[in-house]
Amino acid sequence: MATYNGARYIREQIMSIQSQTVQDWNLYIRDDGFSDGTIDIIRDFCLSDNRIHLFQDLKFI
Repeated sequence: MATYNGARYIREQIMSIQSQTVQDWNLYIRDDGFSDGTIDIIRDFCLSDNRIHLFQDLKFI
């Protein structure tokens, strides 16, 4: 998933993916220099769901 300053929508988008009937998936999110709190929301999801991965500075979190 690519997003930029998407704090207003990112939570709903990720929750929609999590609620799908297929559970065997991974979500990789690329940091494009967020400045609105998006990164904090994504980090919280990464901590609570090991299928969600944040890609920053050429490393996975």
